[in-house]
Amino acid sequence: MSRSDYIRQLAQVDAMTGDVGARRVLVLDRTTMLAVAKEMRAWGRHYNQAVHALNVMAKYLRNA
Repeated sequence: MSRSDYIRQLAQVDAMTGDVGARRVLVLDRTTMLAVAKEMRAWGRHYNQAVHALNVMAKYLRNA
């Protein structure tokens, strides 16, 4: 399973299977969890950069 697939599995909401109390379990090893954490940090950095850029544009438009 690729790193992207692991992240999708982590983010996916459990579907109801009809069995009371039935849940899906995903077990990840240390190496995979470190890779997922690294990927999430990268997503966070990109998000922060995008928000910063939008705030700069909004400030410019307010002052124009």
